[in-house]
Amino acid sequence: MTSDAATGSARQPVVCFAGDDYWTSNPHSRYHFMHALHRRGHPILWINSMGMNLPRVGGGGFVKRITGKLRSWRRFLREAEPGFHVLSPIALPLFGSRVLADQMDRWILQQVRWAYRRLGIERPLVFASVPSYAEVVMQLPRDGLIYYYSDKYDAYRDLTAVDEIRRRDQQLFQAANAVFCVSREIHGGLVDRRPHVHYLPHAVDVE
Repeated sequence: MTSDAATGSARQPVVCFAGDDYWTSNPHSRYHFMHALHRRGHPILWINSMGMNLPRVGGGGFVKRITGKLRSWRRFLREAEPGFHVLSPIALPLFGSRVLADQMDRWILQQVRWAYRRLGIERPLVFASVPSYAEVVMQLPRDGLIYYYSDKYDAYRDLTAVDEIRRRDQQLFQAANAVFCVSREIHGGLVDRRPHVHYLPHAVDVE
């Protein structure tokens, strides 16, 4: 097990590559999972989502999404409560261009590595709940990887870079030590494709 220099805790840190924004989104099941682990003494680093698509100018909620993201970026790395940190990488989902996506992955990786050093994180348990960060996750040291399917990511109506999101989704799906699915539909489509695929509904009591 590793330790967290900022908290003095001997419990293994958990890094959550989240599918939403800790500061602006409604609490999702992954929010409750992370807080349950935090109550058990695990230091948490929550990494806010960069999304899978650029917001469409003039689309519904465009201004709200932009202002919310700017507020999160301004916080960058903040301690939400002792031992629970939130990182808002300055990043954009440029998946339509492989060159730009690769450059963005390298830029995000620098920011996450900086946060790891700042918090004394070495080999955490990684909880990935969105395919956007797959390339970053693959390049970071870890003691284990959980991939959490809260949705069928490549079926999003406004998704433009479908092939790239599918590729990243498969990276995490194949690399994970275990896969958890929030719906029986998702679980049914994945359970025969690899071992250790489990059904874990939203309402489960993790305590």
